[in-house]
Amino acid sequence: MENQKIKQPNFQESITKGILAIFSTLISYSLVALLVTYFYNPDVESLRAISNEVLILGGSNPEPKESLLFRLGVLLIPLFLLLYFYILNTPRLSKIKWNKFFLLSSILFLLFTFAVFFIGFKANNPNYVEVVQGNNYANSRDTQFASNFDFYFNESIINQNIGTYITVFLFVFLLPLIIYRFYPKIFENRGMRVVGYVLVSAFAVFYFYQVYSIFHFEFPYTWENKYDFNVIYYPMTQVYAGSPMLVDGFAANYGLYAHFLAPIFKFTELNISSFTAVMALLIVLLYSMILVSMFRLIKNKLIILLGFTTALYIPFLLFRLITPFDAQFAAFPIRMFFPALTVFLASFYVYNKNKVLYFTTFILLSIGVLWNPEFGIVSIVAWLLTLCYMEFKSDDKKKIIRGCIKHFLVFAGSLVVVFLVYSLLIYWVYGAFPHVIDLLNSMIYFSSLGFYLLPMKLVHPWNFVVLIYIVGLAYAIYALFKKEQLTEKTSFIFLLSILGVGMFFYFQGRSHNWTLISVTINIFLLLSIFAEMLFAEIRKKKNTIIYSIPFTLIIFILGFSICDLFGYQDKMEELHAQKKDQKNNLTEDKRVKTNIKFISSLAENTTDEIFIHTSNKYQSLYFAPVKKKSAFNPSIIDIFTKENCERLKNKVMKDSLDIFIETASFYYPYVQPTNAAMTATYSVDTTNGSIVLLKKRPSQTLPELILDKNASEALFYDHFEEDTNSINKRIDYAINGCDSIAWGDDFSIELVFYAEKQAYVGGTLFSNFADSAGLQLFNNNTPSQYFIQWGKNLGTVINLSQNRWHYLVLQFSNNNLNIYDNGMLIVSGTIPEHPDNSFKSMHIANHHTNNLHFTGLIREFLIKNGSSSVEDIQKNGRLISAM
Repeated sequence: MENQKIKQPNFQESITKGILAIFSTLISYSLVALLVTYFYNPDVESLRAISNEVLILGGSNPEPKESLLFRLGVLLIPLFLLLYFYILNTPRLSKIKWNKFFLLSSILFLLFTFAVFFIGFKANNPNYVEVVQGNNYANSRDTQFASNFDFYFNESIINQNIGTYITVFLFVFLLPLIIYRFYPKIFENRGMRVVGYVLVSAFAVFYFYQVYSIFHFEFPYTWENKYDFNVIYYPMTQVYAGSPMLVDGFAANYGLYAHFLAPIFKFTELNISSFTAVMALLIVLLYSMILVSMFRLIKNKLIILLGFTTALYIPFLLFRLITPFDAQFAAFPIRMFFPALTVFLASFYVYNKNKVLYFTTFILLSIGVLWNPEFGIVSIVAWLLTLCYMEFKSDDKKKIIRGCIKHFLVFAGSLVVVFLVYSLLIYWVYGAFPHVIDLLNSMIYFSSLGFYLLPMKLVHPWNFVVLIYIVGLAYAIYALFKKEQLTEKTSFIFLLSILGVGMFFYFQGRSHNWTLISVTINIFLLLSIFAEMLFAEIRKKKNTIIYSIPFTLIIFILGFSICDLFGYQDKMEELHAQKKDQKNNLTEDKRVKTNIKFISSLAENTTDEIFIHTSNKYQSLYFAPVKKKSAFNPSIIDIFTKENCERLKNKVMKDSLDIFIETASFYYPYVQPTNAAMTATYSVDTTNGSIVLLKKRPSQTLPELILDKNASEALFYDHFEEDTNSINKRIDYAINGCDSIAWGDDFSIELVFYAEKQAYVGGTLFSNFADSAGLQLFNNNTPSQYFIQWGKNLGTVINLSQNRWHYLVLQFSNNNLNIYDNGMLIVSGTIPEHPDNSFKSMHIANHHTNNLHFTGLIREFLIKNGSSSVEDIQKNGRLISAM
């Protein structure tokens, strides 16, 4: 392993050329960006219309211009750097004494970097503006903090106790480094090196204990935790129950990690505690790999401690400590595990080019594509490019080309082998080949179709992040022209820069402040490496001041995290126990746990597959204990397309499922057609008052059609059979309603329906009630009691026997109301107000806004001016009574 100083015969010349190349590159790319911005004007509305044909929720925000600009940047910036370094190293320019420009260029670059940092953080938090405008993409901090700095660091020691931090910085962080600068032998003896290892390791163990304690829990208590936890936990519950992913449409947001973790739970029962224990251990392992990599790359233990602490705090813990607790396992460990593994394996390979490690790394990173394709692809591509970069150590062009071709072939072969083995294993175990292309669904939805993307603001902290990556790339590309500088550490800087740029794609799409910090872990590793390189120059006692300024600023940036972590000890201890969260969510958690027992007791007597239709934050909590496969995948929270919504609706209609539905918490509009299908074709079997078990309604003999649809005064008429077309028609009336109906002073509503126990509290037969106008008839929270409502707080209760057919007639004549049930007059009298027209669509078998679907058959529905004769009503009533 090489931990020696980099051989740099003319470090000042390198820096001067590097700064000039970076400024030239930024100017060149800016000109390209201006041209693209001016000439490229895509039709975003057309793209949004196309996306909205595919996606649900109306959350399509395509960013074709922004995406093009970013991709051009990824492609052109390295090429521009390569071009300008080539020009600067031509023989014609070799006579220039670049050292003369070192001081001026360094000062300009420091000022430029400081301006990018300062202006970006002082700029407005873009989502704060959107909150004011009513945008729903924001979180709680977006409603409180107008600037980016306040968003991130309002509670930080830098903001609240800057004097205390400066004292700590000067005497705890900077002073030891100054002593080391003048008296290196104090720190370079073996005993002090051992002490450094022990101290950094002790701090790391302390951090790891905190992380594990926070992220291993028995139950997700906060709303945020339930919501994000379900996304990750649901696929695990289904794979554990025996459902293969990428089969029958079962694709999860974040990859196939559940298949790789499933063997662990063969030895321990899957539950929230065991799953979060594994997740917490993976986070600890992830950061252990980062720490080991830093030990191999950086000699100074204080820099390692500060850099590692910042890499742990900013991208990972900050979000959890200053917002309501959220175990967002999607980022750590799932997304970040294989980038960390790439860094770890590369830290060994670049110093010891072992063939076994070479092939092992390709195989493991190919598995990473399956684990999480989003960052898995980034990891293996970064590894491939780094290997190709390392080939340029040679002066033999043919050898370089052969080496790059070899790496590419191994890269392609590894992916083919891993995907083939995975597909064969799935077929062997489950009897079906996976539809591997579905692995990319989430990436397609979010990137190509623009699902809930957010625009990048031009002035933002991301400018500083990108600048650091450009500096890393510039350093690595310059080494291609100065082969003595193409060292193991330079290769590693290249890897970190490429990894960082690849991970930055995530922020480019979903450009929220939280998304940015989650992909900055490589920034702090790069800053740590730069700090040690600058410190090496400072120790040479040349140009100490100009090197000390950026070095001091880097240490200042890296240092505050360790202070913040100690300042948040009370918060971390609170998160260990979550006593406040438990208390605040006691009612909800009690209901969830009661429902779990209810579902578990009934699921034992059901088929191998059940369907639990509930809020997306509860679905996995209910599925895990019953150990049953879901009759439909993906989960509710992973349904993004209208195709999947339609597939779910059709599954409910065609199959006989055991459906557990929690109607009170289920409000998602994109699956309301499924809810309408359930209530049209299923009946309530049993309920605990919160969860309802629905079973397929047996086919019934329907009454003959009795209403006069051809009457001249008919305003609306339709009837329903038990066939698919009628069910779809009823679903359409439930979701979209029929045309608005303008009744007169004398009108009536007649309907034939089957009354039974309702799944929804307030299950509604019809409604166009709005703003105290219109009419609605709904179940009144009591099985046999219904309520007809009109006007402001006007209405009447009617009692209708359950489990039988009813022919109900509502006659409104000026201020008189008569109601008949199966030919018998059950309500008669004057009313304070005649029902006004609402001119809203009349919804049948559902409330027009509240999604309160009616459980039961509806045979006929008629609205007409005037009313039927008493004789006809009694005649029709006798026919229905006989059913």
